[in-house]
Amino acid sequence: MAVITVVAVTMCVLFYYRYSSSRPIITVDGVTITRKQYLDALEFQDKGNTIKKLVFETLVMQAAKREGALPSDDDVQRRIAEIRRRSPQLIPDPNSDKVHYDQFIQDLTMDIALENLRIKGLTASEDEIAAFYKSHPTAFVLPTQVDSTMVFTQTDVDAATAAADLRQGLSEDSIARQPRLHVVGVGGFNVNLNALPDQQRISVTRAMLATQPGDVKTVKISDGAYLTFKIKKADRTTIPPLSQVHDLAARDVKLEKAPNAAVEIAVLYQKYKPVFDNPKYQSTFSDVERANVADVAQAR
Repeated sequence: MAVITVVAVTMCVLFYYRYSSSRPIITVDGVTITRKQYLDALEFQDKGNTIKKLVFETLVMQAAKREGALPSDDDVQRRIAEIRRRSPQLIPDPNSDKVHYDQFIQDLTMDIALENLRIKGLTASEDEIAAFYKSHPTAFVLPTQVDSTMVFTQTDVDAATAAADLRQGLSEDSIARQPRLHVVGVGGFNVNLNALPDQQRISVTRAMLATQPGDVKTVKISDGAYLTFKIKKADRTTIPPLSQVHDLAARDVKLEKAPNAAVEIAVLYQKYKPVFDNPKYQSTFSDVERANVADVAQAR
């Protein structure tokens, strides 16, 4: 009995320090901040966005599973390839930012599943597909994209060394092993060009677009920061023929006919209404609660 009592007390203490909302997590100048204060502050700042995202994501994925509308790994990879060709800056680097990359994949999977639910049972004729392609040319534009090796340095001398190495055709790993030469994409190193001031970002982009495959160029992006790059391949702006984007155009035609995402989620929410163990969270969904089920169902 004594052993059991000791174990029970120990478990209670461990439970308190791990889960209790009243336990302190930080002490500032003699004042403690509790776990509850921290969570309440997060909820106040979040304004219910996270709980709504979790609920809607669960509704969509469960419905897609029932309806056979879950995207396959190939579906997700094809969508990633489309995004990478058009807006590669939207994809987090899985090497340097795995947490955000995993979240990106999860969100993308949910988006595709929701699209699949919206277009389930809808059709697109060849005439509709051709008409959509003709009237929405910008939807299929493939912007100029360059494949390059980029080296970040902090002195003009090191930038010159990087340029010489690139002209000699040294491998990225070989360049990265040299002191003070940082190759983008090697060893988790990355340069966020979107964080640069507009003028510097535009200068880098223009320089890269104006450089021919095989050429090397150095751009000073700020005081004590240089970016030296070698263009390996450049795909110039183009609109692919309909035969190459037929499936994309067909999907877009169906999505035009389909109810929008908010309507689809409202239908799922009303049909599989969540049970709120804590009533305070129910008010977060007041807009979906007030949705006219008949109108929503008719739109579906």
